[in-house]
Amino acid sequence: MADTTTAAPVEPPRVYLVHMIVFTLVVAILVAVILPNLVDFFLANRVLNAVIIGTLLLGMFHSYRMVARLFPEVRWLNRFRDSEAAAEATRPPRLLGPMANLLRFPTLRTPAIATLRLAAIVLVVNLLSGRRAV
Repeated sequence: MADTTTAAPVEPPRVYLVHMIVFTLVVAILVAVILPNLVDFFLANRVLNAVIIGTLLLGMFHSYRMVARLFPEVRWLNRFRDSEAAAEATRPPRLLGPMANLLRFPTLRTPAIATLRLAAIVLVVNLLSGRRAV
């Protein structure tokens, strides 16, 4: 029977980042193929199309940045699961900061709301690992 006490480490969002890059490259290739026609459409209303393209590029940058921000968080969480001392030696996470404080400082663990806190921590870990929240 499998040992259920040791959980697998949280996987970094590398797969999702690769999917985003591949999709962006496919769209860039399609744009390059139909570029002569796109130039005519773009010149029809330069200001509106510039706003649309600028918003698209800003949204893409923001999305890539948000995925990239998850890498240090996942690394800290895996270090903490392996050894609390190793996690203490690294910079505390920014996105998981409140959860890190709950886990690192036992004085903050009050019995009255410990169950609710534990449920929130399990939910965050499951979401980061790509598992369905139960």
